[in-house]
Amino acid sequence: MDKSKLFKKIRLSFLFLIILSGIGIIFSDKVEFLYNHQTFRQKYFNSQWVIPSSKTPISDEELYIYAGNEYIRGTSPILVNPEILPLPKYAIGVVTFLTGNPYFTGAIFYFLALVFALKILEHFKAGPVQKLLVLGLIFGEILRLDGFLSALIEPFLFAFFLGGIYFYLKRRVFLASLFFALFINSKNFLVFSALFYAVLLSDIGLSYLRKRRVDFKFKILLLTVFFSFVFLYLNYLKVLIDTRDFLQPLKIQKYIFSFYNTSVKVPPFMVAKMIFLNKWPVWGGDKVKSVPGWWVFWPLSFLFLAVKVLKERKLNFLLFWIIFYFGFLNFIPVWPRYFLLLFPPLYLYIAQAGRK
Repeated sequence: MDKSKLFKKIRLSFLFLIILSGIGIIFSDKVEFLYNHQTFRQKYFNSQWVIPSSKTPISDEELYIYAGNEYIRGTSPILVNPEILPLPKYAIGVVTFLTGNPYFTGAIFYFLALVFALKILEHFKAGPVQKLLVLGLIFGEILRLDGFLSALIEPFLFAFFLGGIYFYLKRRVFLASLFFALFINSKNFLVFSALFYAVLLSDIGLSYLRKRRVDFKFKILLLTVFFSFVFLYLNYLKVLIDTRDFLQPLKIQKYIFSFYNTSVKVPPFMVAKMIFLNKWPVWGGDKVKSVPGWWVFWPLSFLFLAVKVLKERKLNFLLFWIIFYFGFLNFIPVWPRYFLLLFPPLYLYIAQAGRK
């Protein structure tokens, strides 16, 4: 075997070992957790989701765990936590059924996300040091951001988003469309559809201006639209069987959009204050506190990004995502864990911008 190939395999094996070790560190305190459905059922029916003035609230993660385990027992997704698309919760339910521990869901999808991040860096022909640095930064975001020792929906979003980017870069039309459609169906169908299609159409428009053709990207657009609706209806197969109303999945998306379209006033430049000043205006700005997980590299990375864009003018899908997602965050009440879809793509873009 050629020595260069042997060294490459050794380096990759070492990086995979680091990824596995990192995931192990994150979930070491949850390995012994054992799910008890009756306990979670009691928690749910005594929580704020059933009793508005409840003094025993449950976390979002506990709600997702209970919902997923109810779904695989045949409960309709519109009866428990209809505010979030059911796909990731089905995954939580299946993993809990197989292992007894719902938190393994996060471990599985974080591992997939980091593997895809590594594959993206390989596509960019990043060197060993650069790979370690960027993977370390991404892993650091997972460790630091608020709630990430127990988050369950975000790892799902993160894995399918990075998977979609990797296959998009490799021009694998079918797989890219499949992963992007799963990403769209992971939390809020209408919002993430709007975000994704705005980014993709921007990239398609740029390709057309540069080359007068759109190549594989338009195929990905069409296939993603198709697959996203296929997954949407599979999400609500139980609902379709119960109601026999073909429009019901679309009506549910309208309800989800209305549920999150709250009257909470978002302070101007909220995200900029969080990133650059470490000030988090919680719930309309009535209370300001420091951002959990904030570190000085957040503002520095944006400054570095601006320098890279102005110097190299490398416009592409990753940069469009950073711009549109950053803009989107300025219109909603933001929790720090939402930055998982902002900073890792930013680090990957910087890694790419430095390559010829």
